[in-house]
Amino acid sequence: MHSFKTVSAYHNYMVDGRLQAEFRVEGSGGFFFHAHRLEPGGRIPVVSGRFFDPKGQFLVEVNRNVLIRNPHGFSFLEMRGAWAIMSTDLQAIVSAQVMEFPRGLVSIIRGSLHDALGCKVVFGDELGLHQGPDSQSPRKPLVLPGPGHLASISMAG
Repeated sequence: MHSFKTVSAYHNYMVDGRLQAEFRVEGSGGFFFHAHRLEPGGRIPVVSGRFFDPKGQFLVEVNRNVLIRNPHGFSFLEMRGAWAIMSTDLQAIVSAQVMEFPRGLVSIIRGSLHDALGCKVVFGDELGLHQGPDSQSPRKPLVLPGPGHLASISMAG
């Protein structure tokens, strides 16, 4: 697993209750998920990855928001300030939403991502991405500080 610990002044992902400019995780059978650093001016989170279902069956491969191996006909739907990778029956396997604050952008990624063994490697909910052995623990709401303190957003606890 690779995890970038830098915080950007422009855009960050919420990961385990902390802001990170970039995030990467790997798993069995070639699984990986990479939320790329977003450069100033960019408004849509950029991801790459190789995704599997809970049974370990290959679903789709994404390279910087482009579906490159897509045997099941998934679609990348981009909306204003958000996107989703959708199945043909309109189920999102992963989605992202950008929240704008006075001092920068924060992306929240939702969905359960499994490796080739069917193990859940990382998942995202309304509080962002979660990984590791504590990722199944109950979530606590975010405490959002006032303007000018974006870099100190963390989970209450």
